[in-house]
Amino acid sequence: MLNKDSRIKNSVRNAGFSVVCQAITLICTFITRTVFIRCLGSSYLGISGLFTNILSVLSIVDLGFDTAIVYSMYKPIAERNEKKISALMNFFKKIYMFVGIGVGIIGICLVPFLKYLVNLSTPIDHITIYYLLYLLNTVLSYLLANRVAIINADQKMYVIKQYTLVFKIIQSIVQIISLVCFKNFMLYLIIEISVTFLTNLYGAFKAKRMYPFLKNSNEKIDKKEQKNIFENVKSMFIYKIGGVILNNTDNILISIMATTELVGYYGNYTTIITSVTNLVSLVFSSMLASVGNLNAEANEKKREETLYKIDFMATWIYGFCGICIMVLCNGFISLMWGDQYAINLLVPLAAVINFIIIGFLHPLRLYRETTGVFKEVKYIFIWTSILNLILSVILGNLFIDPTMKLFGIIIATAIARILTTVWFEPKKIFNVVFKESSKKYFIRKAKDVCILLINFIVVWEICSFIQDTTWIALISKAIVCTFAANILYLLFYFRTKEFKYFGNLFVGYLNKFLKRKVA
Repeated sequence: MLNKDSRIKNSVRNAGFSVVCQAITLICTFITRTVFIRCLGSSYLGISGLFTNILSVLSIVDLGFDTAIVYSMYKPIAERNEKKISALMNFFKKIYMFVGIGVGIIGICLVPFLKYLVNLSTPIDHITIYYLLYLLNTVLSYLLANRVAIINADQKMYVIKQYTLVFKIIQSIVQIISLVCFKNFMLYLIIEISVTFLTNLYGAFKAKRMYPFLKNSNEKIDKKEQKNIFENVKSMFIYKIGGVILNNTDNILISIMATTELVGYYGNYTTIITSVTNLVSLVFSSMLASVGNLNAEANEKKREETLYKIDFMATWIYGFCGICIMVLCNGFISLMWGDQYAINLLVPLAAVINFIIIGFLHPLRLYRETTGVFKEVKYIFIWTSILNLILSVILGNLFIDPTMKLFGIIIATAIARILTTVWFEPKKIFNVVFKESSKKYFIRKAKDVCILLINFIVVWEICSFIQDTTWIALISKAIVCTFAANILYLLFYFRTKEFKYFGNLFVGYLNKFLKRKVA
């Protein structure tokens, strides 16, 4: 049955479920990673990170169909047009079958080049088999993916998160037992592949039960609709190929220019940052379908007001998380996995800068993907990725020390983003979607960056008085970060219109909750 709830209710519910599920997933990830490091060591950790990045690059084969087709479903879902939805789903099914086959073929073609990408001080047997198992897991992730798309587009992401969480917990428990008992990387990967297949299979079953009109449907979209989708896909592909290269080549470059083991060391930092990113981005991703619904129905003024509200959330949340990561990451890694895994603070600083940039641009991504602004921004990530590769090679080779090479590669990504997407994408979104200049937005973001820097310096200085490397010291720093950073943000933003909006929203929900308790 199609969703009838309000956009705010759907967003709050999706965000709530997503955050809880991701928090539990995060715990599972860290426990599994800790056991993995203790049982298999940094070399296996390195090839795990390397192969994950290689196969993420192969995801360009889906050409952006996922985004384009989900975007195409917003309007028929808003209009409750079941025939159109069924036709889109049937089209999506065929596309993803070809995508899965394409990823598999290209992945196999890369096997002869593995010897140039893997750079281990101590060789590992069965490298090719491990890579093929990672490839199989990626191919299976496309199986039945079309069924999940309608649940997402219908603002019911919480349903996906529920069953995905159950399978993730099962996977973590079985993998931990296998690592402790057998210390076998191949068995570890086979378990992951099995869970990926079962998760997708259950998702397809769930979608059929939720949307019975999809059963035995032979609806087809007309040629005009196919042409519109392919136009969006064409533009989205050019954008996506740049994004994939930009976001998923660092580990490959680190492996070639430094060592594959260092990929594993840096992987601990990316695990922390990715976990926080996944947790935080769920708050915004849960709004995607609601923003899509808004953009299908609302006027430009309403759209812009909503953007600034979401932007306010992103500025506060990503800023606070960035400060916490920078202050706490090395202490956490030393305590969790050992002092030898904590590396030069310049590396997490570069990674956090990238985290902040991506976070600040997240609200604009919601609008890009839900308003169809693919053509206008399609080339920007290509230029960003090209600039990133050039700067990575230059800055990576400036240093002899492998850790500094790592810093050069990571900071190159941040510089490339600042020189391209940071100014170009907002400019296009405001010109096309809101029909106005982006000057107001840039002035606002300049203030936000200044406030972030002041906040970070103050929190860092306060935490510098806590010198011990113990769990108590780390928890003390976390408490300081939480209170100091948020109090400073409160002092800077409490007079803004957006703060008052969320304050009133919170008070409203609190009153409803208290009334229910009293009743």
